Amino acid sequence: MIEFIEKEPRKSYDYWNMNECLMYPNFMIKDGKEFFIMNRRVPQPKYKDNEIQEHIKQLKENNGTYITFYGANKIPIDMLKDIVERQFSFVEPTELFRKSELNDFVDFHGNLNELAAAFRYRIYDTEMLKDIKKIVSLINNKEWEKANESITNLQSNNNKIQKDNEYDIDI
Repeated sequence: MIEFIEKEPRKSYDYWNMNECLMYPNFMIKDGKEFFIMNRRVPQPKYKDNEIQEHIKQLKENNGTYITFYGANKIPIDMLKDIVERQFSFVEPTELFRKSELNDFVDFHGNLNELAAAFRYRIYDTEMLKDIKKIVSLINNKEWEKANESITNLQSNNNKIQKDNEYDIDI
């Protein structure tokens, strides 16, 4: 079961808007461990009002595996599939992964050389992270067939798991 909490705020200074603000840290609790999601800022721009709720909804939908901050694809594996199909490359292939200070997530972020397609995903699941890193390595080495095969295998396994979960079947 996954729970979500918001902790007591801390004062901060917003240099962009040049005013003081309160930062409310939001966390996911999964398997008894806290995972940082993001801070809710007060005051904050109106367009950001639903951002945390959207992330929580996504975490509920994918069992606490990842959240999408931005990118053309909501699912990181779908983005990688598009990259492989088009045989695109990353702008900074060695700087795509950034581990959090508390080691509770890894941000997978970057852009593409061939077109402006910035992306940022926060990955909480270590298996998904291993799969992404493997596919990224294949992309960086231009091993398109192997990358496509890895993605196809992942997607078929995920579809099978989703179908089994629709009927509450444990395998």
